[in-house]
Amino acid sequence: MKILFIIIGPISFKISQIIKNFIKQIEIQENKIYLMCDEINLVSINGKNINYINTSKNFNENIFKKVLNEIKFDIIFISNIETLLFDDSQLTIKRDFFKHINSTVLFLAPQLEVLFNSKSISYLNNSLNINFPYYILSPCPPNIPDEDIDDIKRDKNIEIIYWKNLESFAFLNKDDARENLSKLTRSSKDIKNVSIILDLEQVLYSSTLNFNYHYKIMIDCIYKYLTNLNIKCNLFLANISYPNFNNYNENVNLINLGVLNEEFSEMIFRSSDLILTEAIASPLLVEAANLKVPVINLKNTVRVTSKDEENTNLEFNFDELTEFTRSKIAELLENNFDCLFPYYSFPLKANNINFNETKIFGKYIFTMCDLFDEKEVTSTIKDLLLNEDAIKQEKYRIEQYLELRSDAIDATEIIEKLA
Repeated sequence: MKILFIIIGPISFKISQIIKNFIKQIEIQENKIYLMCDEINLVSINGKNINYINTSKNFNENIFKKVLNEIKFDIIFISNIETLLFDDSQLTIKRDFFKHINSTVLFLAPQLEVLFNSKSISYLNNSLNINFPYYILSPCPPNIPDEDIDDIKRDKNIEIIYWKNLESFAFLNKDDARENLSKLTRSSKDIKNVSIILDLEQVLYSSTLNFNYHYKIMIDCIYKYLTNLNIKCNLFLANISYPNFNNYNENVNLINLGVLNEEFSEMIFRSSDLILTEAIASPLLVEAANLKVPVINLKNTVRVTSKDEENTNLEFNFDELTEFTRSKIAELLENNFDCLFPYYSFPLKANNINFNETKIFGKYIFTMCDLFDEKEVTSTIKDLLLNEDAIKQEKYRIEQYLELRSDAIDATEIIEKLA
């Protein structure tokens, strides 16, 4: 079969990673893979046996039509469709191009709630020149069934295909990865490995907002919380660096990894006893779920309620700020005042700090902690690193989460379904 993946928009590391994972599950010998996107996404996917169609240079509707007519694709995957729904003036691929499609289409929707509102669905049906059969493809995890989405799906007569974005038996080579990492870092393979793995797309977005000082404070806090435990461990930083950090505690060794390539990324995930992140919807959560590695997602509820020349008044949704966390907040306010705000996924501001986390984020994929709540974060890290009962319970939660979408199928099954 001839399969085309289209990435709409200038850059999307999340989508690129999802597509890479999907292609990994496809039998390359039996299918021919094409990728239509701009140069940045070409580089980020960079897979073997992929035929590239670059949309960065002089790409237009005639080229799009010519490619479709000459190759005659069996299936077309289209991602970032929501960017087309309201304004396509700055995009290379535009709404009008869709009138040339006569293949079966899968719209990739990592966040169903973005696509499944009445206005978006109306645009899909009425404004994109859709004269072809289409389905919604939802990667899972992370997907938690939502009754509202199911209602819309029934009302609009739209079929969602849930894709099992998981690697079978991924956990089998964890010991090998751990041994290789211990050699590279010259540390014992029995030492606890804690990894701060950030979503690269969110880090880049933070940089455009000049919010980089946030990451220094966040790393300082996690390092301090680990020293509270008085155990030997490595603290790996991935997709972010802290070049001038001083390892002031002999028990906690901070190691900068920079931006992870695919090979090193797999090694870190397989070697980690605990992962901390600031992403509630990211492919990295899939990698962690694959390996049943506990994840703490850091949020923040500390906010400034008033400020004058003498005092800055703060409110937060936990019991108390310690002397240490007060000093870190003061440092953040002094150096980057605008990047202290409530969030669930930095740097995206939370409009509702009393969000119903149990429903939205579920009990099954990760644990949420308030970054500046030193007692809670320290206690949670301790449980997920050292308490065998708590670790077993957390892994069981992840297994339950995976069972929520037991009807999900892998890429090969999806292609067979649509053939």
